[in-house]
Amino acid sequence: MTRAGRDRVGIRFDDGREQALTPRVLLRHLDYGYAATIHKVKGQTSAVHIASLGPTKDVASLYVSASRARERTLFVADARDYLTDQEMRTASQWNPNDLDDEVLDRVHKVLAARVEQIDSPSRALRPYWDPNAPMPRPGAPGMGMSM
Repeated sequence: MTRAGRDRVGIRFDDGREQALTPRVLLRHLDYGYAATIHKVKGQTSAVHIASLGPTKDVASLYVSASRARERTLFVADARDYLTDQEMRTASQWNPNDLDDEVLDRVHKVLAARVEQIDSPSRALRPYWDPNAPMPRPGAPGMGMSM
């Protein structure tokens, strides 16, 4: 939105076009929306869910976001969270599709690194041996034998 007045609302589209709409026309294209935290929406569903891909999001909360919608989930990322200051200064010269692809690649790298850190059932079932751990005595608790 470029300007808001009593009689007209100015809108700039992604392709640079601008158009002035009356509030009545604009309201025909809008629908009510509700905002809530990820903790609030657990167990609830909606037709469309919009979730942010902030750099501090954990994978579990992203899963909850992705599973709340009946029709589709839209993830939104802020390029400033994933690009360096130098890249942000030159981003206005990039093709918008290249910018989107670059930000999505960065988001993917951040999230993929987090997924590998999550304890999963398969990871818990993998054998683990610490060569520096002391050997338990036979008959000690946890050895399956009791005296």
